Amino acid sequence: MDGFGFTSISGTRSMVHELCNEIGLNMVIFLSDGTTYYGLLQRVEDGRFARLAPAGGQQNVVVIPPNGLAYLEDFTLIDLCTIVAKSVNTNTFPFSDIDIAGGGKIND
Repeated sequence: MDGFGFTSISGTRSMVHELCNEIGLNMVIFLSDGTTYYGLLQRVEDGRFARLAPAGGQQNVVVIPPNGLAYLEDFTLIDLCTIVAKSVNTNTFPFSDIDIAGGGKIND
């Protein structure tokens, strides 16, 4: 418990509650290690993981690690304990001309 009376468990519960209300929305999720994800929140699994599917207008979930070289996934699972910020209801692709690992670009 910290000085404000919050524990990491209550923070996770709050995140689970928020995310359960945001299922079906496009979002950008920022992790503590600097990785950024763009996709559609499909569901929350076991109260511990957020499952992202491709966002509207995209064929893949976009993953941008700290080095900035993006890669694409069919879906991804994100540990809720690693989320530091999120932008919800992102209806247009928020990045432009991102380089993809292996060559090519994602254009807006």
